[in-house]
Amino acid sequence: DEEILAFNDGFWMDDALWIHDWAWAIVSALFLATILLSVARISLLGFLVLRSRLHTPTTDPGFRPFVSVLIPAYNEDQVISKTLDALLRSDYSDYEVVVIDDGSQDSTRGVVERYSAHSPRVRCLSKPNGGKFSALNLALEQARGDYVVTIDADTLVRPTTVAALVAPFSDPAVDAVCGNVKVGNPRNLLTKFQSVEYITTQNFDRRAFEAMNCISVVPGATGAWKKSAVLHIGGYSGETLTEDADLTLTLLEAGGKVVYAPDALSSTEAPETLRDLYKQRFRWSFGIYQSLWKHRRSFFKGSLGWMALPNMLIFQLFWPMLSPIGDLVFLYALFTGNAHAIVVGYVTFLIMDAVASVVAYSLDKDPYRGMWPILIQRFYYRQFMYVVTFKTVLAALAGRRHTWNKL
Repeated sequence: DEEILAFNDGFWMDDALWIHDWAWAIVSALFLATILLSVARISLLGFLVLRSRLHTPTTDPGFRPFVSVLIPAYNEDQVISKTLDALLRSDYSDYEVVVIDDGSQDSTRGVVERYSAHSPRVRCLSKPNGGKFSALNLALEQARGDYVVTIDADTLVRPTTVAALVAPFSDPAVDAVCGNVKVGNPRNLLTKFQSVEYITTQNFDRRAFEAMNCISVVPGATGAWKKSAVLHIGGYSGETLTEDADLTLTLLEAGGKVVYAPDALSSTEAPETLRDLYKQRFRWSFGIYQSLWKHRRSFFKGSLGWMALPNMLIFQLFWPMLSPIGDLVFLYALFTGNAHAIVVGYVTFLIMDAVASVVAYSLDKDPYRGMWPILIQRFYYRQFMYVVTFKTVLAALAGRRHTWNKL
């Protein structure tokens, strides 16, 4: 009996070791595959950024069309004055400002009407609350310009921003222009993390994807559109929580051209608490997944289907789901000291990521001293984003509807 028990113990121990070895091999292979994929992506983006820098399009300085600046507003009486003050300091001469009060319950309408009483540029439209997409569609119908600029009610533009957004339209092929949005309130560690994120991911990616005409989001905070092109595809849709991403993808599906204007600078207010940041990123992620599903038939069709949509699917859905596993594998390998390739791969990725971040700051002409949060961002902020992704995926699988979540 003792010999049988010893044999069984040895058998199960060998079986457990076999399972452990195979599980470690699979997880290690998956980890190294994601690292290689990330390094390949960084390298490709760097190549595309260099390519776009070598082929800077020329614009016609005499191209100065009349422009309508659209600002959807809901309960924005605390910030709308600063936004309007910044717009009215613009050095662009031919423009109007159309504020759409989307059923605000505060004094937003009264604040805007005081501006319109003193400035012929400013108009205020009012409607029952129906969401940002409906406010923008109303503004498109009422806009007098053939080109429209959209900004959020908490966004401050520079005097040169409107001109920088309009200039690329001197090329008749251009249908939309993506502006350069920065965090305007880097007052605490959380907003500084977001500031780094805007520069090193969003703006850097747009520089790269412009070369392939596959910028996936013209942000509502600072973007410009050829009005006829937007009306041709049916205007803004309320089918997703990210109406700007949905509209951009629809425009690309219709053969439109989207470019990036790095000099079209603006500052937006970033969430200052984890609760508000969670609400914002949950909405963004949920809306992106909705947009991916809505435009799924465009996969593997043109640069949209081969670049933009796969990038969104892999790096905004699968990558955040797998990254926590990678972090755990790295820690396990680090403490056991038996996986040299994993440690080398992880460190290589960190170095590549840091180099890309330096390039991004250089291109945006931001001071390098603002980069220091990168040193700790990967070990705190990105883990928070992983949690947001997991909860968003669960909410999407549950099939529940979600609203805009006003901050």
